[in-house]
Amino acid sequence: MRISRLSEPARVQQELDVYNQLLPQRHQLQAALIITAVEDSRSADNLEPWRDLRGEHLLFEIGDLPVAARLLTCRPEDRAIGAAHWLEFTIAGDERELFADVRIPARFVSVYPSYLHRSAALGEEIRRSLLDDLELSDRDGAQSPSRAG
Repeated sequence: MRISRLSEPARVQQELDVYNQLLPQRHQLQAALIITAVEDSRSADNLEPWRDLRGEHLLFEIGDLPVAARLLTCRPEDRAIGAAHWLEFTIAGDERELFADVRIPARFVSVYPSYLHRSAALGEEIRRSLLDDLELSDRDGAQSPSRAG
């Protein structure tokens, strides 16, 4: 709010409403995806190849099980800067059990046609932190009403 220099109560509430929708609910992990181009990352020409990016192009892979992302920031106004996206992954049931087993590799994968990539497997410390986040979301999600949408 300080960076945007918002002080009008209605605008502050509008920003809070937008960001509150980005808080993870039960069984959900969220991540920011920042796309950087070699040159000016705000250039429309550099970001054009990413125009059709969808959640199914971004996976959280647990063993052989792919979990597709849901893009939370996919409206035109969310993409005003073009290169930042907010992703949500639902990790429940079988996915959660597999993810808890550190012997099964977990990684992020892009199957976007112009950018195929598989990250290194997550380390045990990162994995434990994400499992802790899931446990907190379970607790918090059980205490608060689910968000509309």
